[in-house]
Amino acid sequence: MLRRRVQYNGRTRPDIGPGCPESIDAKFLQWVINFPRNTRLKLLNLLAQHAQHAQIIMHRSPAETRRLLEMVAEK
Repeated sequence: MLRRRVQYNGRTRPDIGPGCPESIDAKFLQWVINFPRNTRLKLLNLLAQHAQHAQIIMHRSPAETRRLLEMVAEK
């Protein structure tokens, strides 16, 4: 979050819609701080509901995502 803030300070990131400059406000910080407690468990439960008919892949780092994309590209 902080790295993106510095990199795109006051500019729109390429992965979000036009006119949405990178910013950090109190509401966003509160969401980030409370995410593990308030939202993560709900998301994990929703994913578990679909695990029977969908392959769920969870990545904990950009490196894991790159490795998966490299494997997919090789096929």
